[in-house]
Amino acid sequence: GKIYVVGTSEMFDRTGIAIGRLLASGEPDTTFGVNGKVALQGDEYAHFNPVDGAVLPDGRLLVVGEVMREEQSPENIRDVFVCRFLKSGEVDNDFGSDDDAPGCVSLDLSYHDNAKNILVQRDGKIVVSGFTISLEDLETSGIGGGLLARLSPDGVLDDGFGKGGIVVIPVEQPEGIGSYIHDVKEAVNGDLVAVGMSDVPWNHPANVDWRIYRLSSHGELVENFGDQGVVRLAFDQGVVRGDVANAVGILKDGSIVVAGYASFSMLESRGAVALLTATGELDTSFGDGGKKLYTHHATCQSYCDVWFNDLAVQSDGKLVMVGSSSGDATEHYDMVVLRLTGEGVADPGFGHLGWSVVDMGLSGSHPSDRANRVMLDSGRVLMAGSAYRDNAGTDMAVVRLVSDLIFTDDHE
Repeated sequence: GKIYVVGTSEMFDRTGIAIGRLLASGEPDTTFGVNGKVALQGDEYAHFNPVDGAVLPDGRLLVVGEVMREEQSPENIRDVFVCRFLKSGEVDNDFGSDDDAPGCVSLDLSYHDNAKNILVQRDGKIVVSGFTISLEDLETSGIGGGLLARLSPDGVLDDGFGKGGIVVIPVEQPEGIGSYIHDVKEAVNGDLVAVGMSDVPWNHPANVDWRIYRLSSHGELVENFGDQGVVRLAFDQGVVRGDVANAVGILKDGSIVVAGYASFSMLESRGAVALLTATGELDTSFGDGGKKLYTHHATCQSYCDVWFNDLAVQSDGKLVMVGSSSGDATEHYDMVVLRLTGEGVADPGFGHLGWSVVDMGLSGSHPSDRANRVMLDSGRVLMAGSAYRDNAGTDMAVVRLVSDLIFTDDHE
């Protein structure tokens, strides 16, 4: 029942790993780190930017992100890192072999390596998803490739996956379209399902669309999924056609649910969800022919910006989306939660007509609250993200709701 929250700390012009652990009541767990908090800084030249975490069955914690070292050469500016922490909050020195940060693994693949998500497979292996681009590609086409890296439970690259533990999604030819990977989940049969977006060259007329990939346990694209292992999905709304998939979930029957957003303009987006079969076809029983756009009913008038950043699948097949929402052009964003039935209909038994908006209540002219991760805790929705106020920086934020969206009495 304990809750980990992972984010970024800043000290002496350097960013580092910040971890908080809460009791089930929402109070800091004082047996973890110092008063429930741990901050890990690198050496005087290293800047860590953590993006995700995963709790292991024995209570240890994995944290993934990117690290920038100021003394690195122009050919190598950012690397992916994975660190493991003990239940006490101390770094686990038995994991990895990064001399600059004991207990961590650093993956130096190219000029700019970026991590977005971490997955612990059922066999204990660790999969990191993200993006990589060489300096040459950055200076010419600007196109990189979606990245998947798999490590052993102790932090060693898995030679049985891709090339030396690394898979880079090939650029689509002849268009020259690359990709980003934002999330990955393990299918029932051990395949990996990864989602993200296309990466188009500068001044290229192509749209930015969703990408869904299915790879075997060895890292090869599964040929009978979509088009040779790839599903390209476009919503194509408004003036700016930029569609981004941020999260993926696997249903009991093997179906694949994907969530993100579709852009309507430079400032406005709609939350977007799609349901695919295990072989990559749109499930026409869901939404409008297998996909659907969502706006928050109360805040979306003439202006609306809604993003879904993560999703969770309930045991009854209902779907929970979390993200951020704004109903005006002032950049005042709130956390947003939407629960859907298995057919893609907003669940009237949750919140108000399926929706909830959570305002963390910080002052300022442009307060901004964003939900980035969600999990289900005994039928309750637990979401974590950030709360920002003018000139006061960003705080970590955690919210827990009961199934019908009434706040629990013992949690704030």
